[in-house]
Amino acid sequence: MKKKRKKDAASFQVTTCFTEEELLVYGTGGLPKTKRAKIFHHLNVERCERCRDLFLMLGREESTGESSQVREKIIHQLKNAKGTVRKYATPLKIQRGQIWTTTVRPKNASGDTIASMGVAFPVLVVSGGSGEKLLHNIIRVIPVSFDTDYEVAGETLVIGKENPLMYPVLLEIFNERPMLAGNLDEYRGNVSTKDLARIMEMRERFLEGRETEPDEEYLAWKEKEIELAEFISFPVNEALREEDTHDQSIEIPVSGYRKAADTSEAELSQVTPHVLLKTAGFSLNIVQIKDRFLLRIAVDDPGEKSLPRILVNSRAVLLEERGAGVHEALLGYADHMDEIMELEAEFGGEHHVFHIRFRTKGSQG
Repeated sequence: MKKKRKKDAASFQVTTCFTEEELLVYGTGGLPKTKRAKIFHHLNVERCERCRDLFLMLGREESTGESSQVREKIIHQLKNAKGTVRKYATPLKIQRGQIWTTTVRPKNASGDTIASMGVAFPVLVVSGGSGEKLLHNIIRVIPVSFDTDYEVAGETLVIGKENPLMYPVLLEIFNERPMLAGNLDEYRGNVSTKDLARIMEMRERFLEGRETEPDEEYLAWKEKEIELAEFISFPVNEALREEDTHDQSIEIPVSGYRKAADTSEAELSQVTPHVLLKTAGFSLNIVQIKDRFLLRIAVDDPGEKSLPRILVNSRAVLLEERGAGVHEALLGYADHMDEIMELEAEFGGEHHVFHIRFRTKGSQG
């Protein structure tokens, strides 16, 4: 993975449009290869009306010679449906290895539209459920990105241009999530048998743990991608809430930093954690270590890699492995904790909601 990337941490998938200057240079045959590939996708696969119209209007008088020929070729592609997007007959059954785009108006299990998205997202199916393209069928998908610079062994995988989208893409293995099959939109084709085998192997390796220590830029990009994909699984989560939701209200005392720091190396709050949930396979706790509040999941079997999905105030939380069977995430600091926090845990078809009130009992000073 490159140490420095000349791009923002935000995904290309949310940078939905390009400037007039970028489109003009693209039309004259300029720009680096990777940038050209992204604009090509935006114009021909996403088929953005704003950018397509703008591209056709820009700079015709300035284009001459070879650049003009390149431009006319691109304009011909845009004006004709043939050659812009590969068309496949919609399969009768949803199966592993298929690439689809998501609908821009996702619905919940009851058929009610719950959001309006600005752009469709490509996803790869890794589990087709019952195979039906219906809202009651829960499938599993991996988001497909065009940020190929962010390949990290064990977490993401680049597949070459010999795929239905016709140029290299990045599969966000870490971002796999459930989805209602009825929220799939257009079928774009299947990855090759060879690529599917690589994907499934990488998926297994991801469950075994990260192989490369990522840099801060990658982690920022990863967090952004997880946020972007929340809408995919939101209808599933909503259904789980309706079917099996357990609500609890909990009050947790906040010790001032000095008080916590003056105790022994193993703080009292760490020895006696605030247990939110205890199951046959794991426990979910909040602990205060000095001035930090941590969410801690302790798994009974250290070899178990399937962890509950955690959301804090409706945002997904990234858990870091801290030891054999122990995973943690920082919730905040003693002197800056929100008084009220909503924490959700999803696992095994269950959905638990904890309404937590942090009660200050000391001060840092």
